[in-house]
Amino acid sequence: MIFRFFLGVFYNENTREYLTLLQVRWFANGDLKRSYWTVPTALTIEQHLSPLDTGGVWRKTLKKKHKGEEHDSFTKYVQAFSRKFGLKSDKAVTLFAQTVGIKVLGNLNEFIRLNMLDEHDSEAEFVELREHYEHLLSSYKAIEKAREQVVLLTPIVENGVLFKEQEKEVKILTEVETCLSPYFAEKRKTLFEEAAKSLESDILKKANQISAIRNDLEQLNNQKRICKLR
Repeated sequence: MIFRFFLGVFYNENTREYLTLLQVRWFANGDLKRSYWTVPTALTIEQHLSPLDTGGVWRKTLKKKHKGEEHDSFTKYVQAFSRKFGLKSDKAVTLFAQTVGIKVLGNLNEFIRLNMLDEHDSEAEFVELREHYEHLLSSYKAIEKAREQVVLLTPIVENGVLFKEQEKEVKILTEVETCLSPYFAEKRKTLFEEAAKSLESDILKKANQISAIRNDLEQLNNQKRICKLR
């Protein structure tokens, strides 16, 4: 059984970490088999994978010694690489796999630099980050301003609600007063009439009393004159 190893070593300048993409291919029972690996270190075939063995020792070496991770599908293999380097597309690994398949690598370093790595524009990234920061800062200031306005407007809103409630109460009392005014006016008229009748009755009684007193006084005067004549 013949194993063929294809690898590419990548370096992340931001995290200062190496990552090796490794594909192993072999034929078993006439079928082409593939094994996909990501290894968190810089590997070379001569130093780390030679001499090539047919007993699967290379798999144990990759896992235990180099902490490599074998992926059971090409999709997971691509995702692991993209996640490690923060790539927005799967261009790198997909192109690498296709080119490995047709064996037209040529100068591998130049191939990787020109075809696999997404174009890196530090200035554009800086401008984008600065614009994003300014947008976040503007949003934060807007939120703080809105919070301050809420604090200032809350008492006004509460007083407005209280005013509306009191306005309703005043309206109800005004309507009640309007309904009761005729009743009290009629009641007042009745009381005045009763008071007038009572006063008229008292006046009549007093007049009768005065008339009686005058009669008594006249009788007393008559008696007095009679007494003088005697």
